[in-house]
Amino acid sequence: MTDERAIEDRIRARAHEIWEREGRPEGAHGRHWDEARLEVEAEERVAAAAAPERDVVEATEGRLAGTSGAPDVFPEAGTGAPPDEDLPLETEASPSQFDRAPM
Repeated sequence: MTDERAIEDRIRARAHEIWEREGRPEGAHGRHWDEARLEVEAEERVAAAAAPERDVVEATEGRLAGTSGAPDVFPEAGTGAPPDEDLPLETEASPSQFDRAPM
């Protein structure tokens, strides 16, 4: 189904909802169609305005999940994280707050 056809179907359904909501009056189909068209067009504009933001969020979520298709920063790790060998070992001695004598 083309986008135009899908939009027309939404307008038709919305016009029918308006017609029913108003008690199914006779002779108001043109007004119902125009009202429905304006509502659907407004929804399309809102969706189009939100699309760039949604694309950024989806791309970020995909990158965090490892599914974006973008190259990993550290491909040898396979996760986008630095390789484990660059991380300090837990057994290495390092100064900390626990090295001091108790007070």
